[in-house]
Amino acid sequence: MQAKRYDPTSTIARDVVALFQRDAAAAGAERAVLVTLGRFSSSAKHAAVSTTPTVDLIDGQRICDLVREKTIGLRLRRRAPG
Repeated sequence: MQAKRYDPTSTIARDVVALFQRDAAAAGAERAVLVTLGRFSSSAKHAAVSTTPTVDLIDGQRICDLVREKTIGLRLRRRAPG
């Protein structure tokens, strides 16, 4: 697993995923996880599943979705209109 600190508005390219896959393969991994607040490009998403080890990509939006879904560290409150 690797967490990268990218700006939430940035797009992570294929080469970042490919480099991570190479390192994970060298360590004997069959699967890997790459987490960042940025977004993954379509070529990065394709690379993540087309080569072994496959990489689960978790971007900023997915992190938010998981936090909401699992209610991790959240206290939900209704806001008053206006």
